[in-house]
Amino acid sequence: MKNCAFVLLFIIFCWGCSNMEVGVEEDVFSATGMNLPIEDLTVEDILLEGAPEELVRATKKVLGSRMGKILLRELKNRYPNGPFIRFHFFGKIDEDGEIVDEAGEMRYYGMGVIGYNRNALRLKTNEELLFHEFFHVFQTGDLKPQKSRNNELEAYLAQYIYGESKQTTIVNTEFTIALGVLANDLRKNSLTEKEMDLFYQNYNAALILLEIMPEYSGEGWYSIRLNKGENPFPNLMKLMKS
Repeated sequence: MKNCAFVLLFIIFCWGCSNMEVGVEEDVFSATGMNLPIEDLTVEDILLEGAPEELVRATKKVLGSRMGKILLRELKNRYPNGPFIRFHFFGKIDEDGEIVDEAGEMRYYGMGVIGYNRNALRLKTNEELLFHEFFHVFQTGDLKPQKSRNNELEAYLAQYIYGESKQTTIVNTEFTIALGVLANDLRKNSLTEKEMDLFYQNYNAALILLEIMPEYSGEGWYSIRLNKGENPFPNLMKLMKS
């Protein structure tokens, strides 16, 4: 994927002119001045000691990709004083003290803490799940993550682009197709007026798919419908321009 396509689309959409904020404020991602050379970045720069070996390997895979390395470099520039990601096990324990098998899941708690359950360690796609959570760190920094479906959609689209060559299903087939449509629009060098209208329709339709998912329909979750000219992916665009 060519970065220039993202930059050009950013200019055409005039997203920088919008007053609406879907992501976090600009200064959350301001660089601290470290600017570690991307080729020098290691897992030890990212993860605190005690990380499960499966997630150490997954982080190495993320670092082995161009997009993943850029994302982690941006995070490291924000946290220059040592490793900043630690993991927290949140799996369920039964009355006999045994771990209950559940669908593999990760979640971001804020302050650099990423939660996981046992099956998340076993998944072949745990690298992509971990990229998704790293992206949430990029979105929110030290702030507690909001229950924003807009932020989730942006993180899922970043995950889709990151792992697209593997053709992994994300959540379900219908949602994966919706992500593919949005990704294809982002690849175009320009959009006609009609195509731009359709892009925002597709964006809001993808939000609706999240709204009907049980994990995103509980108390506190919210969506913001966007109109043409408002930036739907501020953090992803920032990443792709890096």
